[in-house]
Amino acid sequence: ARFAADWVLRIDADEFLMVPGGDLKAVCAGAPHDEVHLRRLNALVPCDGSDLSEVVGAPRRLAALPVMARPFPNELVRSGDVADIPLILTHVAQRPMTRAEPIVGYDPGGHLGLDADGRSFDHAVTDAAWIVHLWFTTEERFLGKAKFLHDITASVRSRTPGGWQWSRWASQAAPATSEISAEFRRQVLDETTLATLQAQGRVTRADAVDPLAFLQDTDRAADDLRSLGYGQPRIATVDKGPPVTVPRR
Repeated sequence: ARFAADWVLRIDADEFLMVPGGDLKAVCAGAPHDEVHLRRLNALVPCDGSDLSEVVGAPRRLAALPVMARPFPNELVRSGDVADIPLILTHVAQRPMTRAEPIVGYDPGGHLGLDADGRSFDHAVTDAAWIVHLWFTTEERFLGKAKFLHDITASVRSRTPGGWQWSRWASQAAPATSEISAEFRRQVLDETTLATLQAQGRVTRADAVDPLAFLQDTDRAADDLRSLGYGQPRIATVDKGPPVTVPRR
């Protein structure tokens, strides 16, 4: 009401809107419900370690960033099935764009708009716009974020503990910085891994995403992860006891 807005888009400071058609009003006008969801795509950290945030304010550079257009299911990390996959390669929740008139707030994660009765809205996912997510930029910035999450875990986050990634980073920052530093470095991909992801069709330019690529193909994901070297079976030494001779029949 303060800005006489027709729609409200809930995004964070590390998220940037990408509308290849250039007309966000048209996206809103064609919405069948009071809420539209925009997919978030993680921008990959440059192999040379340069600061990803330097593209802010430079639309052409932002558009050219490589993003995970077909992310891997984050359930693989949460379940522990593939613990070594970098989080930057995984799916993150969508963001809501909601008509201003009925919305009064958001759910704890900021992924659903809520009306005056605390109910969420019917919504549809748009293929005409998405969000480029600069989740990881520099190690120093990431360490500061993790330390902050650790420091507020016993206060603010004890009341609203949502965000499994945040809980993960808070625990990694607890004993020392070595584990959380390793977490950041895991997100920086080498040239070979990047080339493999591009060959798999999982990485594209931020402005050239195929909406159909968002489909999460779990069966294909397992094969692609093996090609990348993630989720390899752990070989354990097992004492099988003395050999047993089985007589022929």
